[in-house]
Amino acid sequence: MNDRKMLDRLRKLFALARSSNPNEAALALNRAQALMEEMGLDDPSLVIDIDEQTAAFILSNAKRVPRYEALLRHMICDALGVKAVRDHVGAIRFYGHNARTQIAAYAYSVLARQLMRERRAFLAKQSPRIKLKTRRGRADSFAEHWVFAAASLLKKMEIPDRERALTEAWAERMYPDMVTAGTRAAAKVRGADDAGLAGAMAGLRARLDHGVSGAAQGALGETRRIGTEMGGNGL
Repeated sequence: MNDRKMLDRLRKLFALARSSNPNEAALALNRAQALMEEMGLDDPSLVIDIDEQTAAFILSNAKRVPRYEALLRHMICDALGVKAVRDHVGAIRFYGHNARTQIAAYAYSVLARQLMRERRAFLAKQSPRIKLKTRRGRADSFAEHWVFAAASLLKKMEIPDRERALTEAWAERMYPDMVTAGTRAAAKVRGADDAGLAGAMAGLRARLDHGVSGAAQGALGETRRIGTEMGGNGL
C-alpha cells in the first residue's frame, strides 16, 4: 500500500473514530494509531487537516509551461496559502489545508476557463496575414496581463506557521522528487504592449462566480466564510 492509499485509509479510520458506537470508535482509533506508527507519523493533523484537490480544468498540456498558466497558479497559491504541483498532462493539484485546497481548485478552474476563452477570442481577431509567432506572442502577452489584472479578485489570507509546516511535511512525503519546471514567457513581438493592455482590461472583468453551478456558488460563499473565520479577507 503506497502513502496515498495509506493516508486515505487513515482518514476513513479517523472518521469511524467519531462513531456514536463506542466499540466501533475505539477499534477505529486503535487501528488508526497503529497505521500512523507504521507510517512514522506522529501528528494526526497531517492526515485530518492536510489534503489535495485537483482542478477540474486543464489550461495547457504543453511540456514547457506557459507563463500565464504558472502566474495563475502562483496567484491562487499565494492568496490562499496552499501549494500546487502540475502533472505530465497539465492537471493542477493543490495541496494544503483541506478547506483551502477545495477553494483553490475551484478558483483555478473557473478563472482558467475564462482565461482560455478570452485568449482564444483575442487570437481569433488577429489578422491571418500576421506571422503565427507574432500572433501567438501577442496572445500570450494578453493572457499574462489578464492574470495580473484578475489577481484583484483574490484577497490574501494569513496562514498560521503550524499549517505551513504541515503543508511542507505533506509535500516531503507525497512529492519527494518534485522539481521546479521552467516556464515559457510571451515572445517579444510587435504589438505585444497593446495586447498586454487589452488583456489587463479584460482581466478586470473576470469573475469567480461567472457561469458556475449552484454547488460552486455555494463553495464561493463558503470561501468567504472560511476566509473570515481564519482571520483573512476571503475571496
